[in-house]
Amino acid sequence: MKKRRLISGRQVAEDDESIDLTINTKCPMKWLFVDLETSNIWHHNEIGSRVWRWRHATEIELKELRRMAIRMLRVKKERK
Repeated sequence: MKKRRLISGRQVAEDDESIDLTINTKCPMKWLFVDLETSNIWHHNEIGSRVWRWRHATEIELKELRRMAIRMLRVKKERK
């Protein structure tokens, strides 16, 4: 089985065939998707009524992600 190296250095298995990842939600704007291999961060963009496409996250969304990650690390550290 082939392996891929993530930015962190961790290696993960690569499947032979691609799979679809699906998230069912009533609030698609709350989601960001992070590619740990390329560091691309994706967000849904509404094109029309109920029609969504992927786009790169904006600077504002990236800052929001950073604030959330810092907060989560602080909480984890406090729990130790």
